[in-house]
Parts: sequence; C-alpha cells; structure tokens
Amino acid sequence: MNRVLKLELSDGLKEAKIIAWRVRAGDVVGQNDVISDICTAETLFELRSPFDGVIVDLHHSAGSSVAAGSVIASFAATPSVWFDEGLPYGAPPETYTPPMRL
Repeated sequence: MNRVLKLELSDGLKEAKIIAWRVRAGDVVGQNDVISDICTAETLFELRSPFDGVIVDLHHSAGSSVAAGSVIASFAATPSVWFDEGLPYGAPPETYTPPMRL
C-alpha cells in the first residue's frame, strides 16, 4: 500500500521550489534520509523522509514550483514498517503530513 508525502509550509508561504531530488523511483529510503532540497522565499532546506520505504513516484521534477499541500512523492512501505508504527497489517495511513514547519 502506498503513502504520499505532502509539502507542508508555514503560514503565509504559498509555494516552494524543488531545487534537486536526491532520490529516484525505486530507491529504498530510511526515516530521516534526505530526499530533496527545497527552497522557499525564506530559506533553503533539506526535506527528509518521514518513514522507511521505497520511492514509488516523484510527482514534480527538479526546478518545479510546488503549491503548499501538494503531493510531492509516493512511497511503498513494507509490512514491518506498518508493525513498527503499531498499525494493523494492510492498514497504513494513506497520507502523511510531516510535523515539520518552517
């Protein structure tokens, strides 16, 4: 089952630019691995993976401006990841919004 990562920005920021992807579809990532460099009007930061999984799709290319709240990447999680989070097998959350605020 896939999960999606949405771009969440602090209040007042409407969009950000994806400077570079550090992963591609098929890459295995761990929680807190850097997956992208993102630039807003205020800062440049590294976007980290909120969980372990496999990158299924990157929804925007490097250089793209992305609206706040947009899905930017899809992940496939393994059953062991679901159990680590205390979720029943086959029932991971469909979306995840990282608690990070800029």
